[in-house]
Amino acid sequence: MAQLQFEKEYSGDQIRHLVVKNPNGRILFTGWDRPEIRIRARIEVAGSQVPDEVSPRVEEEDHTMTIKCGRGFHPIPEGIDVQGFVENVVNIGEEVRESVEDIVSGLVKEDTEDDLNELSDKLKILKEKVVEKTHAVSGRFEAYSTGSNVRTDLEIQVPSGISLQAKSMNGVIGCESFQGPVEFKATNGQIRLKSVTGKMELRSVNGLIVMESCHPHQLLAKTLNGPIKGAFTGVSGEIYLKTLNGPIRATFPTDSDLALEIHSVSSPVKVAGGFQSEMRSQRRFSGKLGSGGNAVRIKTVSGPVTVVLSGEPAAPPAPPVPPVAPSAEAPESIVERMVKAGKISPEEAEALKAVL
Repeated sequence: MAQLQFEKEYSGDQIRHLVVKNPNGRILFTGWDRPEIRIRARIEVAGSQVPDEVSPRVEEEDHTMTIKCGRGFHPIPEGIDVQGFVENVVNIGEEVRESVEDIVSGLVKEDTEDDLNELSDKLKILKEKVVEKTHAVSGRFEAYSTGSNVRTDLEIQVPSGISLQAKSMNGVIGCESFQGPVEFKATNGQIRLKSVTGKMELRSVNGLIVMESCHPHQLLAKTLNGPIKGAFTGVSGEIYLKTLNGPIRATFPTDSDLALEIHSVSSPVKVAGGFQSEMRSQRRFSGKLGSGGNAVRIKTVSGPVTVVLSGEPAAPPAPPVPPVAPSAEAPESIVERMVKAGKISPEEAEALKAVL
């Protein structure tokens, strides 16, 4: 395995948007207090040497810097559009999510326990098929991609305030100590944020999403197969967390203003006691914390949901309602007691006795 180290610094004075496309390898952004953009890359290639043309390509146009990795020296089979292939794989996950949402919204309306269990079994089978197809598509990409035997690990230092956009086919996307909007999409890999403030859009087909010490101004986090974990230092906008298969855990400051709605199709929901609950059940919750100024929606098909406040344990799930034991008292006797208590009139009592 041949390796190449790449490092270069660019002026960021005129850059407002940074776009990174890396089909195979890690992408790590770190914010700093300088106006420059510094790119460090470690490139690994199967073989004895690394051709120069596999180094990251950097393009600048209309205040946008674009970094492209992992392409250039292997011939592309005729008729194969690699970038289009990557986009199609990401779209597969989105289409599957939308299909499942339609199925669930059409079938699940607080139905019986048996109905929910039957639906849960069907969704598990669907999930297994989806994961199998996702891996198969990923394998096809590795067979055709010009970056199939090129791995590029990127470390990019960026000034806060610009917008970040990153796409990865196979690798982790991370961001630390940054202020500004981020939009990350991973097909087969994790998305990890630490000490990030700003608008966030995070999507993964097969991989977990983690946010640590983050303050979202607006947040959308979706994954098809994997958990979502968020530990927030503050909230200044709407939050939407959603996964088809995987647990969701969110931690908020005790002084947050939240309007919380949770729906889990087949798994329990646990919510901290600090919320004023308007509706609480095994798989649903609706309530407020503080003034309720920021909407928080959480949805999962298969996976438990836990919402806690900083330093507080989660409340236990609501116990099931015990069945009401049948009364041994004769119906006519009950009617007589209702008449004596003045709850019904003698005429109403006669009408009731007639149908008993």
